[in-house]
Amino acid sequence: HSPPFFARRRAPRHCRPIADSSTVQRVTIGGRGAVYPMEEPKQRGQWLVPARQDGLMSILTPIYPDNATLSVLHNQLRTANKFLNMDTFKEWVFVTPEDQVEKLIDFLEEKVTVLPCLLADKIRVVSDQQCVPELHPWRFKKFARERSESFSGWTKQQLVKLACGNTIQTPFYLITDADTFFMRSMQALDLVAQGECKPDSGVCDLKKQVQFRAKNEMQPPLTEANQKEWEQSSAKALNMTMPAEQLRHMGVTPQIMSRPVLDGMQTHLATLAEGGESWRGYLLRMHLNQVNSTDPAQRSKAAWTEYDLYWLFAVNSGTWKKYHTHAELQKHSANLWAWKQYKNWDPCEEEEDADEWRPTGFWAVVQGVLGMTGEEIWEHLEPCMKHNIVQ
Repeated sequence: HSPPFFARRRAPRHCRPIADSSTVQRVTIGGRGAVYPMEEPKQRGQWLVPARQDGLMSILTPIYPDNATLSVLHNQLRTANKFLNMDTFKEWVFVTPEDQVEKLIDFLEEKVTVLPCLLADKIRVVSDQQCVPELHPWRFKKFARERSESFSGWTKQQLVKLACGNTIQTPFYLITDADTFFMRSMQALDLVAQGECKPDSGVCDLKKQVQFRAKNEMQPPLTEANQKEWEQSSAKALNMTMPAEQLRHMGVTPQIMSRPVLDGMQTHLATLAEGGESWRGYLLRMHLNQVNSTDPAQRSKAAWTEYDLYWLFAVNSGTWKKYHTHAELQKHSANLWAWKQYKNWDPCEEEEDADEWRPTGFWAVVQGVLGMTGEEIWEHLEPCMKHNIVQ
């Protein structure tokens, strides 16, 4: 008999009632002065979850809250208020530098107060130093000075995506950047594939009838020289081999990671660390060794990327198919990666009959390096918020 798969029904979202603006009380976001539990990597058996509730998926968003980024984040929050069913997610965790925590909490409290479907009790802010102690200013400067090098914000953010997964309390977590915008009604079950739960399944429902695997957007085999270089450098950092076959590989943000795979990778990296350093310190050291190499053939912009590390470990350890599967989660024409696409960019994917509008992707991404302001992006996103969504 086939297992009783959980229907991706569209249950009404629990949105807070908004009173007259003069009487609205500002909500409180978790994080001010708080320290959240950091789980150590551990060997897990089968992870059983109450799939109809919020035990399956969380969201993780690293962010540096300068004013330009906050204007873009405001757009993300507005699209989430329209399309994201927060009831089905355990929590939405924002990670920011320690000295920016208060600023980000103030911003989120202000915005969430007037966005009733963003549930404040499911949102929290975590300092990046909590996840990556090596980012504490004095430790970080000492670490970098000893190696005559510093680290880009890109490198720090990649490490945060891996390390702050230890604060996540669900088997899967969706990673977004501030420039990820929700474009279609979405709940946690939309982001997993269901099948029959078997003894070797990684994540199942409480009755052990249905298994869940994260849906991941995958890319064709790498062709760009720098991308191949990053993948090869990531394999070197893992002390693992490249797959013999040219496989589709994990794409870029947004992506979904699983805690069991992440725990296994962290444990593996810890075995490669030296002199009492953590697995995080090991990755930072590998990065500096690579970018500072005196051999031009070995020198690279990065010694690893977060998704190459994760995917290569999962493939080599035999856990990729246990926790993940390939799926199309976005329509790439809704994304804006380069200015040459701007003329024909239509994130709404509009049809002639608005009542039959059915977007094929859950989100759209606007590449941050384009420098578009939040207001400029919203001019294109706002029409998408007016559609009558057909399920």
